[in-house]
Amino acid sequence: LVVTRGMGDLGINPKKCVGATIYCIVSTINLYPAEAYERGIQLGLTKKIRRPDKSTVDPTVKSLNYLNNVLALIEGTQGTDLMESLMLNRAGFVAEATVDNIFVINRGEGWEKDPSKVVIHTPSDEYCLNGITRATLKGLAQEKGYQVVVDRYLMPIEMVGPDREVFMTGTGAGVMPITHVHGVQVGDGVPGPVTRDLVATYRERMADPANGLTIN
Repeated sequence: LVVTRGMGDLGINPKKCVGATIYCIVSTINLYPAEAYERGIQLGLTKKIRRPDKSTVDPTVKSLNYLNNVLALIEGTQGTDLMESLMLNRAGFVAEATVDNIFVINRGEGWEKDPSKVVIHTPSDEYCLNGITRATLKGLAQEKGYQVVVDRYLMPIEMVGPDREVFMTGTGAGVMPITHVHGVQVGDGVPGPVTRDLVATYRERMADPANGLTIN
């Protein structure tokens, strides 16, 4: 569903418009090829273009003002065949990808028997769109006994190295595993066990009509 200012004269003043217009786009969307969900994808890193804070364009608002995201994607993937890039906030902390939310998994020793040893970080709600799929994965992780931390100070360097997993979420993307960030390997360089478990559970939930909304 898209809400616009409606019909009116050229210019940006909404007072010139007759009234708001709402329209619905019904289609399919495939942001990534099916095989990417099995092998994961690599993220670029956008350094110059930053995620604006609420004093500029509130990141918690879902809008079609994607110019900054487009510029960030161009910068972070330029000269490569990468499909997504990581964005930072003005202070240099992890915000989100250009169209997806970010999760970072830290598997502590003994996590196989004690799920509380799995700590899942997601950037602060102040820095990113508070996505529906993001909220769904936070809930699924907590149901499994994993710790979920909303992290104001998550750094890119904390996303890579051993015992780490990274995935991103979005309405169009679903849940996508990340294997490298800015050329640096995440964990073993393949989708990790916690990510695979969450992906499988997410797919089960999405296939259940009880988790959908009726047409009414």
